[in-house]
Amino acid sequence: MSEFNIKSWIRGKTLLITGGTGFLGKVLVEKILRECNGVRKIYLLFRARDRSHLVNRFQDYKQNQVFGRLCAADLKKLCPILGDLEKLKLGLSDNDRNLLVSEVEVIMHTGASVKFDEDLHQAVMLNIRGTRELAELAKKMVQLEVFVYVSTAFSNCHVSEINEEIYEARMDPHRVISICENRAHDEIKGKVARLYPNVYIFSKNLSERLISQYAADIPIAIARPSIITPSASDPYPGWMDSRNGPMGLIMGAAAGVIRCAYGFKWAIADFVPVDKAANGIIAIAAEVGQSRTKSCPVYNLASSNEAPITWHHFIQIEKEIVIQDPYPSMMWYPGGGIHENLFTYYLSFILFQLLPSLAVDTILFVLRKRPWLFRLQMKAFRNLQLLSYFISRTWTWKTGNCNALYNRLNFDEQSVFNFKMYNMDYEKYFRNWHAGCKKYYLKVGEHDSRKALLKLRIFYCLELLLKILCFLTVGYVLVKILGQHNLIQIPKLETCGACTNAYMVLKGAYLQRFDFKLCHLQ
Repeated sequence: MSEFNIKSWIRGKTLLITGGTGFLGKVLVEKILRECNGVRKIYLLFRARDRSHLVNRFQDYKQNQVFGRLCAADLKKLCPILGDLEKLKLGLSDNDRNLLVSEVEVIMHTGASVKFDEDLHQAVMLNIRGTRELAELAKKMVQLEVFVYVSTAFSNCHVSEINEEIYEARMDPHRVISICENRAHDEIKGKVARLYPNVYIFSKNLSERLISQYAADIPIAIARPSIITPSASDPYPGWMDSRNGPMGLIMGAAAGVIRCAYGFKWAIADFVPVDKAANGIIAIAAEVGQSRTKSCPVYNLASSNEAPITWHHFIQIEKEIVIQDPYPSMMWYPGGGIHENLFTYYLSFILFQLLPSLAVDTILFVLRKRPWLFRLQMKAFRNLQLLSYFISRTWTWKTGNCNALYNRLNFDEQSVFNFKMYNMDYEKYFRNWHAGCKKYYLKVGEHDSRKALLKLRIFYCLELLLKILCFLTVGYVLVKILGQHNLIQIPKLETCGACTNAYMVLKGAYLQRFDFKLCHLQ
């Protein structure tokens, strides 16, 4: 296919975006409004109790800091629609349904529950059946040019080398929907747990297979971004409003709450900044919208081919950044790392996370205050168990379709809608990530940062003191045990005349404030 222009293609078009209130969705909406100012209208699917609640939610949405670079005229192109992916026919009223059918030309389906431990029934209803209901609606849209389904690069993680193609679903999506509609999902729970690392991957795997079955009726493309992380540049460097995945891991580690994780240090961490994922989705929509292909092309938006980084390297850089610029909310000195041995991981978790949390909660209980740290640690433990699957493995993704798409963009749009990861400066990116987390998520000011440095020094001294005490205690216990069994002989300390004379000379010349006696082992 020859070179094409995204801005020209999208001019005058009406879009429907699901998941527009989510992390990726907000950046996607902002990018389209700011860079594609010729767009006619963007319909956003909102969950709300009623129309008045919808209006209030929409007003709050428009005031989000992500839209800080937009003018009022841009935001007027947004139109909220009351609906719910979890409901049949998306919970749309007849008027709204007819409106979408007659006007929408582009669908970008980013809406989904991204919780790894989501209830199975809810995950199926929202992620799988919701996709089916949206596809059924799309079949009726008279002007529809493209439907972009946003999946995940890990949807087929049972394969180590993932191609840009649709894989056979390991379960039948229509049967799974039917089972869950009849509230009989308990009968498939065991199979889901055996075949998939979590319900999110399960739902995305089945949704890909389901949506591909509509390719004969509507132009469909599947975008597979890998681990979505804070923005590289747009709308602001380091922008984030979510703590899912590695963002939560780093926040917990920076606060001193998470001290250890199980995984493989040299496994590749495949990160894609949220703005690059949004750029890729827009470019995919433009390409497939122009070609109107019925082959359901797949695009792996992954970074490891161009800019690989290991989990160990990622954590080491983050440690340095956190020590230089700590979080005010930290509860202890940041430290720890990845354990490749399960025994040492569990031992570290018990010694450095579980037992200290129990000690703190005991003190709180004695002071008649509400204990909370143990619950927090157990929640962190469960989340790390879910993440460990991805920290302990490495995948490779074929990105031929993405590379070809990027090469078809003109020079200017390769910069504006850049979704490539080559020449990625990870240290700069992680510093922006850290600063963005403090500014946009934790809302930390300069005064708080100065207090955090003092707090860090105090925690460092306390940690050093505790380590010395632990070392001395363990050493004392070992000496006692070995001494009782005559496994070692403890030498007696005696004073010699030479040492006494040396002591007197040093005391008079240099050490008038100190009173010590040099001695040697006899």
